[in-house]
Amino acid sequence: FQAEDGIRDNGAGLVGSEMCIRDRIGVAAEHRASAIAGRVVGRLSHRMVRRGQSRGTIAVGTSAVEQHGLPVAMLADLLRGAGFDSVDRGCNLPAACFADEVEKLERLRAIVVTATTSGFDNEVRETVTAVRSKRGDVPIYVGGRAVAGADHAATLEADGYASDAAGLITLIANR
Repeated sequence: FQAEDGIRDNGAGLVGSEMCIRDRIGVAAEHRASAIAGRVVGRLSHRMVRRGQSRGTIAVGTSAVEQHGLPVAMLADLLRGAGFDSVDRGCNLPAACFADEVEKLERLRAIVVTATTSGFDNEVRETVTAVRSKRGDVPIYVGGRAVAGADHAATLEADGYASDAAGLITLIANR
């Protein structure tokens, strides 16, 4: 058993909030599942380390309106497992604060803004723009269930898009 097998999204199924919207589970069950998943990720997180020299730093976070922090934590762990130093800025981070935080980071290879909840393109774009104003030298990628593909990512002012963590790791490694 590899720790990343327990948290890698296989791209199938619905996330909790989508199940609630479609009346598959109730809000209480969604929150219970999120709490359990958070504890599992927390317990597996220490295993997500690769020996050897770091491949550089990747900052991961969301826009100020995104409520889903679990995908950010999972992605940060997978990036650590791939040999990067990942800095998890979590969710609900105002754009200016995200930008101030990444400005301080050394050996920064990429910045990733995740979006799980659709309908907040303006907020994601605001985050990308703020981060770019402080770190225009670093590529900014977007992804998550709310990003429909590379064309959509371009409208968010991102430098690239990946549909999953493995694709993101490949994208960063090949840049």
